[in-house]
Amino acid sequence: MQKDIRILIVDDDQKTRTELKEFLEDEGYEIETAEFGQKAIDILNDDPKKFKLIVLDILLPDIDGIRILKMIKNDINPKIFVIMYTWYDYRDDFDVWASEAYIVKGKESQKELLNQIKKLFGS
Repeated sequence: MQKDIRILIVDDDQKTRTELKEFLEDEGYEIETAEFGQKAIDILNDDPKKFKLIVLDILLPDIDGIRILKMIKNDINPKIFVIMYTWYDYRDDFDVWASEAYIVKGKESQKELLNQIKKLFGS
């Protein structure tokens, strides 16, 4: 395991969740996933210190990722790193600057995500 770094992936797309989970587990990270925003909030509220990083989609079926980001930073645990990971480039439209990084999904996005994780944790 990569220095006991636990990551929660929050994305409603099953293919994205599965691919990211497998990719990051192959890199040595411990991964959990959530399909819905409320499930992610429940997981985080159960143990606010369990995860060091959340990989968070913006467009979720129940609660949008920006609202979840604000809840994490304001109420749950402001020390958790959050990387926004979405198909849409909303960087200029939302308060995403509260996140540690913003990645637009695409051909090189897994590699970019891994680079951002390594930057955050100095590995």
